Amino acid sequence: MSKETPQEIYPDVIPFLDEQEFFSSNVWPIFMAFLIGPLVGVSISLFKWSIPKITLFLTNLPYHPALVFGVASVTGSFIMGLLLHIAPIISGPGISDATLAIVDRKGEAPWYWWPIKEISTILCVATGGGGLVGPSFFSGMAVGIFWSHILGLKEKVKRQTMSLLGAGAGVGAFLLAPIGGTLVGIEALAYKKGRGQLALYHTVAAMLTSLLAYLTTGALTGYSPVFQLGQLTPVPNTPTTLLHTTLAALVGAVIAKLYIQFYRLVGKHWSNFGPRWLHPALGALAAVPIVILFSGGYSSTSLPLEIGRPGLLPLQDALLGKLGLVGLLALTVGKSLDVGLRSGSGGSVGIFGPAMWIGGMGAALVGFLPGVPPSPLLVVAGITAGVTAALEVPLAGIVIVLEILGKQALVPAIIGGVIGAIVWRMWDKA
Repeated sequence: MSKETPQEIYPDVIPFLDEQEFFSSNVWPIFMAFLIGPLVGVSISLFKWSIPKITLFLTNLPYHPALVFGVASVTGSFIMGLLLHIAPIISGPGISDATLAIVDRKGEAPWYWWPIKEISTILCVATGGGGLVGPSFFSGMAVGIFWSHILGLKEKVKRQTMSLLGAGAGVGAFLLAPIGGTLVGIEALAYKKGRGQLALYHTVAAMLTSLLAYLTTGALTGYSPVFQLGQLTPVPNTPTTLLHTTLAALVGAVIAKLYIQFYRLVGKHWSNFGPRWLHPALGALAAVPIVILFSGGYSSTSLPLEIGRPGLLPLQDALLGKLGLVGLLALTVGKSLDVGLRSGSGGSVGIFGPAMWIGGMGAALVGFLPGVPPSPLLVVAGITAGVTAALEVPLAGIVIVLEILGKQALVPAIIGGVIGAIVWRMWDKA
């Protein structure tokens, strides 16, 4: 009996390359990085520049904040829903759909995915809040598709590679974590779709693309991290502190997993409510009362209705120990329900950033248990555990936290990644 070739065993994977093809396929993407990276940086800079300005404009309108928020959120999601007629793939957060587009062997994705995803995300996030990591991943992928059309690339592998290079660069540019952004792309392909070969072939080119996107975004919008520690954090080098940090990671991972299960439940059953183009608006309509109910001015953000605002300012407060028990509970539960409804119903709202929020704040709750002192170590472990359990990217989660917070976050980040991975694996087996 003849031995099966790898391509026969894995027919949907890109063609396996011989040594000469491998060399050429790894040199060519390095040059492409100089085209894709800066344009991805411009794309993410547009998110970072426009969304806060629109949000602030809406907040300053001379009407009741809750009324403005509700009308703006539903209207923005309604317009975004109309765009589904042009590109149905823009529905939802973006990482899973972008990953499917990358491994699509037909390689026939249209160039206009990029501007439509950009517009739909601005409409949804600026008017109602939510994450931007997933949409940044998708937008970066779509920039790669855009360049494939500009260059007239016909080879499927090259078109796939262009998409891959842009995807991780989008995450790296938004979070200002170029290595972590690259790893998100690699792990998304390897764990979720079983297509790690393409990513591993082009790690160097992907990292260069992410670096160029990071430098471009930083030059245009600044290099301030999305959150930071207020002071040096002590290393958890005692058995008691390690135990507390591990418990915090476990709590953060479980809460984040519950959040992602709710998001998936909404996505599974939302099709029963009217036509698809109306789903984002209905999701926003359902989320508005939740945002109003659970936002109580608990964080130091200057904008009202903090759960429905873009960014991670409340998570920054959790790191600095500025949130009480009631505030942590409200912001954790409220964010889970809000993003689950809006993103699960098809709104272009990311779920990665909210997983950081929910995991970190859920872990901070451990600091209110008897005998457990509040500490930023608990929050850091929860952030990594939340991302790992919810999005299944343990290595990327650890590296992103380290790139944002520095080496003082090393031990709790690793603990969070390990515990998050255990929760994810055991949960999915159950």
